[in-house]
Amino acid sequence: MKRFQKYIKVPCLLVHDTESAALAEIWHDTTISNAIYLALNRNFGGTLILNGKVHSTQEPRSSVIEHMCLDPNGPLCYCGKRGCIEVFCSADHLVDKAGMDISAFFKGVKENEKDCLLIWNEYLDYLALAIDNIRSVVNCDFIIGGYLVQFMTDNDFFSLLNELLKKRNSLSIFSFKTRPSRFKDKSPKLGAAMLFIDEFFLNLSNIAQSMILWIFSYLLGLYFVIVKPTTH
Repeated sequence: MKRFQKYIKVPCLLVHDTESAALAEIWHDTTISNAIYLALNRNFGGTLILNGKVHSTQEPRSSVIEHMCLDPNGPLCYCGKRGCIEVFCSADHLVDKAGMDISAFFKGVKENEKDCLLIWNEYLDYLALAIDNIRSVVNCDFIIGGYLVQFMTDNDFFSLLNELLKKRNSLSIFSFKTRPSRFKDKSPKLGAAMLFIDEFFLNLSNIAQSMILWIFSYLLGLYFVIVKPTTH
């Protein structure tokens, strides 16, 4: 980060786009306590929200949900493993599989083109498998965001996804929800901005506290200089 800072004359932070997207969701809805944020971007991403905060560590391999394995004999992932969520649930996977851009693909889905529907149903089935696996470890709600969400409506995505999840659910109680991101593909930008805004208000708070302490000390000094002598 120091290398970048030398060439950019404004403060810089390096943050994972999925984590900053989750921050935007928390900022918008302070009732979020525990949740999983999944980003359906060109590359799949995911992060964990615990107790109203994004779970993050200094270890770069923390919260790399996209590299959980769905099929050990599946396609090779850029990470070197096979069958990661990434190779089944990224937007790039849809483009490669369909042989067309995303807009054209979803146009085909809405027009019930057979090939597009087959690819789309397979995609959703793998996404449901990924969510079900994650939910087995952390039973909480899922927020679905990222690039692909702008092409989806409740009817062609969340209703079908929830039906697939119910079929995969081995328990009699379906105790979690999936919902779209509030800001769709704009969440990472808003979340990154919030980091600087929080820092600004924190600094402002520190300045205010310093001013209050200074005023208190000043008034206390006046008390001993002015009030005390008059009490003789």
